[in-house]
Amino acid sequence: MLVDTYFPKIDDKGRMTIPEKLRKEMINGINGNVIISQGMKGKFLYIYPEKEFQDLLEKLDEIGGEIFKRLIRLILAGVKKVKVDNQGRIVIPACLRQFASLNQNNQKVVVIGQFKHVEIWNEAEWKKYKNIKKTISIKEKNRRIQYRTKSKKEVRNANLDMWDL
Repeated sequence: MLVDTYFPKIDDKGRMTIPEKLRKEMINGINGNVIISQGMKGKFLYIYPEKEFQDLLEKLDEIGGEIFKRLIRLILAGVKKVKVDNQGRIVIPACLRQFASLNQNNQKVVVIGQFKHVEIWNEAEWKKYKNIKKTISIKEKNRRIQYRTKSKKEVRNANLDMWDL
């Protein structure tokens, strides 16, 4: 299972060391290749173990239909198969680094395990994403408080005390 958050750097040649715990799970016994693709819902990258990516595509292909054929086409258009070297590094292709705003020159990135795959984020983009999620969470808490309270005065007081939930 691919879990946890790591902060490796991308060197001046576009290489990133996959954290050891993730690497052991991703390439256990497979020929040392991983699949890197563009994030579908943001400016980040996915890294899949080769077998896991193959299984995902086969499941989509089994569903069939024109919509899933288009989805597979879009996914494959932004995919690169890369080799993990003996030091556990991968070269992130320039087009994918550009897509995810991952500059070289020892930039720290955020690598997040997501159960069966990994995400690579630009550190600033990850911080923005986390803040958006916090804002959504706060708004949701406020909405729930407003639903449970009856007067505007109660809502104002509840908003001040929302961290006590």
